[in-house]
Amino acid sequence: MTISLPAEYTAFCLLHQNAYHRYAAQRLRDVAIARACVEGALGELVTIWPFVLSSARPSAVAWRVLRRWVNRAAGDDRSAPLPAPVADAVLLRDELHFPMAKIAAVMGLDEAAVTVHLRTAARTAAGTADPHRRVSATAPNPDRNTFRETSGSA
Repeated sequence: MTISLPAEYTAFCLLHQNAYHRYAAQRLRDVAIARACVEGALGELVTIWPFVLSSARPSAVAWRVLRRWVNRAAGDDRSAPLPAPVADAVLLRDELHFPMAKIAAVMGLDEAAVTVHLRTAARTAAGTADPHRRVSATAPNPDRNTFRETSGSA
């Protein structure tokens, strides 16, 4: 049996797989698990490829699939202190040192949206070293836009 993958899918994988691996490895801190997540996410994408291609932003669909795989591997069924796109934009910029255009391309956003995400992070998580760390919004200081870190479930 011969399986041939769509040329567009193959090109998409070649374009994004390195960034996906770096993101997953940074989040999971384990290269082997990160590789398995990326392979799983790309495998899932090929099964829905016609839907992905017909979407307004194929990279955004792919990013959501990848993020779900990484979250599952991380045991991350809780919400992060920042909305997912905001936390991801911060990680891609601050930890992986991706330029704005690459962040936008990988996440399937335009650069203006990435800028908004990064500004949101600066306002809501000032001083937070890990954008995926849990914080509680239950006791914000009304004079400052800061949140208290928690160790339990939010």
